[in-house]
Amino acid sequence: MPEKGMMKMRLAILLSGLALVGCSSQEAEAPDVVETAPAAERASPEETSEPAPDTETWDAPESDGADASEKGPIPTLDGNGLRMVLQTGATRVMAFGMERKLIENVVGRALGKGGTRSRNAECGAGPMEFSKVDGLTLNFQDGKFVGWTVEAPSSLSTMDGIAIGKTRAEIEDTRALTMVDDSTLGQEFTTGGIGGFLDGEGDTVNMLFAGTQCFFR
Repeated sequence: MPEKGMMKMRLAILLSGLALVGCSSQEAEAPDVVETAPAAERASPEETSEPAPDTETWDAPESDGADASEKGPIPTLDGNGLRMVLQTGATRVMAFGMERKLIENVVGRALGKGGTRSRNAECGAGPMEFSKVDGLTLNFQDGKFVGWTVEAPSSLSTMDGIAIGKTRAEIEDTRALTMVDDSTLGQEFTTGGIGGFLDGEGDTVNMLFAGTQCFFR
């Protein structure tokens, strides 16, 4: 074969080989195909988002089948926890140290509603969890009931009627009240194992509390 013909053949073979190498390179670099679900099948943000880490809800337990007209125990405030008053007049203290689930169930059933849960890792007494319904907040540490606070709109009271909205004079009609000197939180008082705060005029109760609290003094 003439030399010119040989050169043409070699050039054709070289070009063919480069073309094959180019195709192979493109196939290697091509991205994998990712199948996506049709828009109608994709989860909405509400379905994929997690609940807020510091707040959740808790529900009152369902009725156990008792007669709806029969009233349950009435929760009252106590320096040792919550005192449940039965229709017979007998009482039982849900004392500090009891399990959170039990306290929530009893309170939820008595009030006929649940509420919200939250937590605070920076309390002076250590990390604390809370269960709140209306103006009642139950305080827990390590799953144990350790304290409570009451604010408006709660109408809960002690056995002798101390509640939000009562005046200092009304309290002193039934029990001794001692003001806390130099409190950094306001017009603070104690009475029979229960603490509280009066309004700016020092006349009306606007908060009551007992047990371990997450106050920043």
